Amino acid sequence: MPRRSPAVDGGIARRALVACAALLATIVGLAVTATSAPVHTGDRDPSFGDNGRVFTQLADGRHPDDAAIDQEGRIVVVGQGDASRCKGPPPLWVCHGPEVVVARYLADGSPDPFFGNEGRESLPGSSIRGGGWDMVATQPAGRILLAHSPFVQRLNPEGSLDPTFGSHGRAMLLSRERTDFFPDLYGLDVLPDGGIILGGESSAQTGREVLLLNRLDGDGRLDRGYGLGGRVRTLLPGCSPGEPVAMAADSAGGIVIGAYWRSPCGPGHLMFEMVKYLPDGTLDPGFGTGGKVIQRASEDPRSCEDLSVATMPDGGVVALTSLGLERFLPDGTPIRSFGHGGRIKDPGCRSSVSLGGPVVDRAGRILTFGTVEVGGRFCCSVKLIMFRFLPSGALDRTFGVGGDVLTAMGGGTDLLPTALLVDADDRLVAVAQPDENKGNIGLARYFSG
Repeated sequence: MPRRSPAVDGGIARRALVACAALLATIVGLAVTATSAPVHTGDRDPSFGDNGRVFTQLADGRHPDDAAIDQEGRIVVVGQGDASRCKGPPPLWVCHGPEVVVARYLADGSPDPFFGNEGRESLPGSSIRGGGWDMVATQPAGRILLAHSPFVQRLNPEGSLDPTFGSHGRAMLLSRERTDFFPDLYGLDVLPDGGIILGGESSAQTGREVLLLNRLDGDGRLDRGYGLGGRVRTLLPGCSPGEPVAMAADSAGGIVIGAYWRSPCGPGHLMFEMVKYLPDGTLDPGFGTGGKVIQRASEDPRSCEDLSVATMPDGGVVALTSLGLERFLPDGTPIRSFGHGGRIKDPGCRSSVSLGGPVVDRAGRILTFGTVEVGGRFCCSVKLIMFRFLPSGALDRTFGVGGDVLTAMGGGTDLLPTALLVDADDRLVAVAQPDENKGNIGLARYFSG
């Protein structure tokens, strides 16, 4: 058999090498194709935690109350311990010890090693009216605002309390009328210009409900150019039925507050009122009648009790009330073509579903978030559920399976939803108290599309 030259052998070797490389590339391509399923709207983000979910175990029965996302995409969750650790009759119990925990997660869901102790910071509970801080908002440079009625404090980026905030380290919601009763703080937000808005309610001596707004500068001091010396007070026609008020801020710095009231007090009809304020604290004359929209609410005991409001990108408002989900034009006119006859009857009115919200994304789509019972007649488990509606009120069939997304956070019935957030990349972040076998804090992140 004739011998081949080295040049011939080298050519054969090179061709074999090229063929092997091509085969390897084909195999890798097939593997990538097989393992990289196409991303669908509503799918969990596999780059977040473990297949889109994160669970955190805390001690002492603590549970999440609120959450926010800062400018760097980190998720901040605030939770508090059980009131049983406090002394005294409610609601004026006095609490001691590290009743509150603040947890901060990096954008991939891992604990932030530069915050507190491995991503968590424990703080003393509020000395009056409850044991913890149940609202959170974020400021630039990693600073965190914590609120519990009627106080607000600030944490430094690494988790320590900031003594320079407000007066001696804290600010508080106040009425400009000294005769008003002690206020309840229900809203905390950081405005686009860096100002801080506090919203809540009180009662006048006559018993009528009073809406309150305070605007602070970025360091917690009253903004004297807002309202009257930094404070706004609006007297409602009736008395509070004891339900919290809801607050939302728009992109221009305007504020919307929603509240229930009864007139006459006690046996009177239940009414829903929205009040809209301009960025300087004056009533918006282009909204409703003199800045106010009033309508009768549902008295049906089976109706939903959640009250929340959100602003739309066009300056309008969407509200979840006892009547369901409604949308209003920027001038306060109800949109009768929204949903069915101007409303979407919230699925939370059914015994198997409990929903809150709404949350509005950058495209103007409206999301509601809560829990649903799944399973047989005598055995069930509870899962998180999200619905997404188009601005028209139609269910967005491209979201999840026919417009809704279900997520298991354990196998029991103790699941409690906390917050639904939209990050800078339009992904959705759900925060909840999962079943005990999973921990105290549960997070899940989804592609929004």
